[in-house]
Amino acid sequence: MMKAIIVDDEKHCIDTLRILLKEYYSDVKVIRQSALDYLLKPAEASELKRDVKKIAEECHLALAEQFQMLLKHIQGKEHHFNKLALPTAEGFEIIPPDQVIRCKADDNYTHLYLKNKTTIVVCRTLKEVEEQLQDFNFFIRVHHSHIVNLNEVIRYVKGEGGYLVLSDGASVNVSKSRKEMLLHTLLPGKPNN
Repeated sequence: MMKAIIVDDEKHCIDTLRILLKEYYSDVKVIRQSALDYLLKPAEASELKRDVKKIAEECHLALAEQFQMLLKHIQGKEHHFNKLALPTAEGFEIIPPDQVIRCKADDNYTHLYLKNKTTIVVCRTLKEVEEQLQDFNFFIRVHHSHIVNLNEVIRYVKGEGGYLVLSDGASVNVSKSRKEMLLHTLLPGKPNN
C-alpha cells in the first residue's frame, strides 16, 4: 500500500499524484482509503512530523481493527455450521464430526467408520478428507492410510510405530514417522518413549 509520494513542486503535484495513483489504484479506491494528504518539497519539519504521526496513528488503528475482526471471527467460529458434508455416489451425507471414529484411505475414496457401526464411502482422497477435518482438533493422521478421532482411542500399544485400539474394536497401525506427534498429542509435556 502506498503511504507517501514526494513531488518537487506544487505545479506538478496534482498531475504527478494523479498519474502515480492511477498506476497503483483507481481514484475512487484511493479516496476511500483516505489518501487525501500530501507533502510538497521542500517540506517543513512540522508538516513532516504531523504527517508521520498521522500515518502512525492510522497504522495503529488499522492493526487494532484487524485484531478486533480476528477476535470476532474466532468467537463466531463456535456458531458456524458444525457438520461434515461428505460427497457420496448418491449425493451428500451430512454428519456431526464427533460421530466419526476413523477414516481409512482406499485410492481415490475414503471409508468413514461411524459410531453407529455404519460405514460411509466418500468420493474424496484421505488428504481431502483430512483438510475438511482440520477445523476439528480431535482428528489426527496416524498413518498414510488412516485418520483417527482421538476421543475414540481406547489404547495405544507400543511397537516400532505401535498401534491404536479404537472404541469400535478396530486396530489402526501408527507409522514410525507419525508416532512422535501422536504421543506428544496424547501425552503433552511428557517425554516420548
